[in-house]
Amino acid sequence: VHVKQRIKTTFTPFDPSITRYTIDMDDSSSSSDGSDSEDFDLSHRSKSDKKKSKKVKKKKKKKKKKSKGDDSEDIDVPDLPAKGEGGNATVPKSAKPKKDKKKAKADGISDELDALNLASPRKMVKIKSSRLNASMADLNLDEGDKLEEYSVGYFEDILAEAVEKFEKKIKVKSKDNSKFLEALGIYYDTWFGKWENEQWLNDLLDNKGSKEEIAEAQGYVDESKGALPANKKYCVKMALKIFEKLDMDKLSGLEAKLVKGAIIAQATPQALADFSADRTNEKYIKKLFKDPKLMKDMLRHGGARNYKYGNAVKIYFECMADTKNPDEYWEKLHKKIALACALELCDTIYEFDSSVPIDAVERFKHFRDAHQNGELDPAFPFFTVWEMRQIVNCDAPNDQMKWCRSMVMNYVPYMTVLTDSSVKYTYITDSDVRIRKPTWTGSPRTYQMVLSGGGNQSVNAWFGRFVLNAFGLPTWGSKKGRQEGYTRWTPEGWVSIGQGFEWENIDYQGKTGMDFKMETEARCKAPPEEYFLKLVMLQCLGDIIDGNTNAIPNYEKDVLHPERFWRSLSLISLTLLFETEPEVKRTFERKGQGLVVTNVEKYLEKYELDFPETPIKYEDGVITIPPSHHGFTNGNTMVVESSTAGKQLLFIADGDVEYDIPDDAPSQKYTLTMEVCTVSAKQSALTLNIASSGKSVRMKMPYTVGEWKTTEGTVVELESGTTLKFSRPKNSLGLAIKKFTLTALDE
Repeated sequence: VHVKQRIKTTFTPFDPSITRYTIDMDDSSSSSDGSDSEDFDLSHRSKSDKKKSKKVKKKKKKKKKKSKGDDSEDIDVPDLPAKGEGGNATVPKSAKPKKDKKKAKADGISDELDALNLASPRKMVKIKSSRLNASMADLNLDEGDKLEEYSVGYFEDILAEAVEKFEKKIKVKSKDNSKFLEALGIYYDTWFGKWENEQWLNDLLDNKGSKEEIAEAQGYVDESKGALPANKKYCVKMALKIFEKLDMDKLSGLEAKLVKGAIIAQATPQALADFSADRTNEKYIKKLFKDPKLMKDMLRHGGARNYKYGNAVKIYFECMADTKNPDEYWEKLHKKIALACALELCDTIYEFDSSVPIDAVERFKHFRDAHQNGELDPAFPFFTVWEMRQIVNCDAPNDQMKWCRSMVMNYVPYMTVLTDSSVKYTYITDSDVRIRKPTWTGSPRTYQMVLSGGGNQSVNAWFGRFVLNAFGLPTWGSKKGRQEGYTRWTPEGWVSIGQGFEWENIDYQGKTGMDFKMETEARCKAPPEEYFLKLVMLQCLGDIIDGNTNAIPNYEKDVLHPERFWRSLSLISLTLLFETEPEVKRTFERKGQGLVVTNVEKYLEKYELDFPETPIKYEDGVITIPPSHHGFTNGNTMVVESSTAGKQLLFIADGDVEYDIPDDAPSQKYTLTMEVCTVSAKQSALTLNIASSGKSVRMKMPYTVGEWKTTEGTVVELESGTTLKFSRPKNSLGLAIKKFTLTALDE
C-alpha cells in the first residue's frame, strides 16, 4: 500500500494529548529584566529514550523548589506524531505518572550491576553516589563498591554525568522552545510526506506504473517539495530567537567532557564495552579518552563512520606507529592521512566487485608512500581530514590505484594539466571509457576492465571517481533514480558531474546533494575552530541530550525533527554558515609550499617549456621519426608532451597523420616498429599508406594495459623522400605513439 499524501498549506493544531517533552520550571532562574518568560532545564529526548538512559537526575527535589516559593509543576509540550523509522519513540496518548525517585534510580543501574564481574583483574572504578543514593540498601551494594573499568556500566556512568551536567548548563526560554518545536513538527510532517511520495514514485518507476499514476505521484512530490523552503525558513526564524539568548560560553572549560560524552553517545556504551573486552583494544580506548584534542578532531571531521570509534582509534594509532619521519611537517601530514583512514575505514568497505575488505593501515601506507614518491596531485597535502576522507574511501585495491597513476602519466599526461578543472584527469571517461555496451573479461571486475570495456553513465562515473581518488583528489557519489554520477572537488568549489545531475536532484547514501553542498561550503567558509564552536558543539549536545544518534536512519540525519532539538539547531547553524558571507573570504584552493615536487608539477613545467624535438633523420641504417614532425593531419589526432622524454602522438579516435622520409634515406626494405601505449583490448588496426608505391599495410596494435611497449616489426619497402600516411578508422579507441623506427634490412 502506497501512501498518497496531498500536502496542505495549513496544518491542524497540535493534539494536546500527545506528550514527548518534559520541561522543569525553576523560578530561581527567571530573567532579570522582569519578563514573564522563564528558563528551564530541557530534556529533549523522548520518554522511551529517557528510560533507556537509565540514570539522569532531572531536577532538584520538590522540597527545595517549594522553599524558594516555586509553585510550578512539570508541564508537557505537545508535538507532532512521529513518522518514519529509527530513533522515533512510540508516542504515548497521555502523560505517564511520575515514578518514585528511588525506584527510578534503582532501575537506572540494574543493567550495570548485571555486568559486574568482581573477579576480573581489571581496574575497578567507584560508582557515583549520585547514581546509587537510597537504592543501595535495596540492591545490597555499598557506596564503596566498584564498577569494572570499560564495562557497559562504566561508559553509561560517564554518559549519565554528561547528560546531567549539560542539561543544567544550557538553558532555553520555554516560549522560544515551544515555538521552535512546533516549527520543527510542521517541517518534519511536510518532509515525511515528501519522502513517502518519493518512495511511491520510485516504486512506480521501478515497476513500470502507468503514466497517470506516475504523473499523480510526481505531482504530490512536487507539491510537498514546494512547501519545504517556507517551512524551513520558519524553523530558522524560531531558531534565531534561541541563538540570541543561548549562552554557549557556559561550556567553556567543559570541552573535554562534551566531546567524550558525544563519542560515548554515538558509539553506545555497549559497543565500546564490547570493543574493550579484548585486552589489546582496551589501551586504545584509554589513549582516546586521555586525548581531548584527538576526540575533538574526530568529531570536527565528521566522526567515525557508522560510529565505530573503537576500531577508528585502533587504526589511527596503528597507522602512526608505522610512521617514523621525525620532521614536524611530515608528521602533521601523516596524522591527517591516518585520521582520515581511521574515521572512514573503521567500518568495513569492500574492494570493487569483491568481498575483500580494504585494509585501513595498508591504505594509509599507500597514500603516504604515493605522496612521498610524488605520484599524487600537488593539492593533496593541503586537504583537510574531512576532505581526505573522500579520497581514502576509494573502493579500488591499492595496486589498481597505483596502476591508474602510471597509466595516465604514460597514455594521456596532458589530462593532468587541463585548465578546465571540471574535466582535469577525468576527460579520459569521454575519450576512452565512453558510453557503450560494457565488456567484462573476468571476475571480479577491475577498473582496468572498465577503461578497456566501457559502460553506461554509471560505469563512467565509477571510473571518474576512481581516477580522481587515485591522484589524491576528493570525490563524492551521486544518484538520480537508477543512474549514478559523481561530484568532485575543484579549486572553485565542488561540482556535480553527469548529464542532468544537479545538486537539487541528486542524493547519495541517504544524503541529498544540497545538504552535501551546504556542508562543503560551510566547512570552507568557517575556520576550523569557528566551525567547531558554531556547529560541532551543538551536534555534541544533540548526541548527549537528544540521544539515540546511531538509531537515526541515514536519510533522516540532515532532517529537522521535533524529537532532535539540539541536532536540529546544529542543522540550522549549518544553514546559517552556508548563507553567511564571511568577512575574510576563504576559497577551495588547496595549495602551498609542498614537501615534494610531484610528477604533475614536473610535467607542467615540461609542458610549458615545449622543447622542440630533433627532426626526422637517417643515421647508420635507421630512420627515426619523432611524432611532432608530421605533415598533414586530419581527424582526432594531437601531439602532446610525453611525461618521460620528447613528445607523443595521440589518436583519440579516428584520424590521419603524414610523415616525410628524408631524401638521404636509401630506397630499400625496412622493418617498422613503434613504441605504443593502449588502454583498450578492442584495438583497430593502424593502416600505413606508402605514397610512392600506393601500397597499404595493416598493422595490429597490441593491448598494453597503459604501459609503453614496442610493436612487432612490419616489413615495408620505401623510396627516398616518399610520404607515409598512418590512419585509424572511425569508432577507433585511443592509441598513443611515442616513436616510429625504420631499420634497414640487410640485402
